[in-house]
Amino acid sequence: KIGNIVTFKNNGEYITHRIVSINGNEVITKGDANNMNDEPITRDKIVGKLIYKFHIFSFISYILYKRITWILVFVIGLIIYILPNKEMKTD
Repeated sequence: KIGNIVTFKNNGEYITHRIVSINGNEVITKGDANNMNDEPITRDKIVGKLIYKFHIFSFISYILYKRITWILVFVIGLIIYILPNKEMKTD
């Protein structure tokens, strides 16, 4: 139905977009970040429908996308590497 997020196969590629219009056997989809609708597809090209969204994956993806996260991971890793070596050298 309209508003569902579906995955369909088009020209050998799998595409996941939202249904914006249904006219008989013809379905029109659009990506959430796109300004224009996709070319119409037939219902038989749809291979799956989103039934549940795991919000934790979106959060993890958002955190990993931020540059500051990678800087903090590097700095913390460097500290963990340096601290044991300093203790060994003082003995």
